Amino acid sequence: MPSKQESKLGTWSTPSIAYLGGVIMVIAIYILISMVVVGHLSFAEVALQSDNALSATAQQFMGRAGFVTISGSSSA
Repeated sequence: MPSKQESKLGTWSTPSIAYLGGVIMVIAIYILISMVVVGHLSFAEVALQSDNALSATAQQFMGRAGFVTISGSSSA
């Protein structure tokens, strides 16, 4: 049976791995979303529609339904 010192060296606890994995996933998703927005809208359009840039992007390729789905309201 290994001693307590041996079993603690070099091991990560499950919560710390899960926390780190969650943070990395959120960062990756944020970067991907920003790339999609910049890819579909110019920087000038993003500046004009800074409050609903994601909704405006969705409207470009999904139409009015995409805007409403992302923003949650029907006012443009």
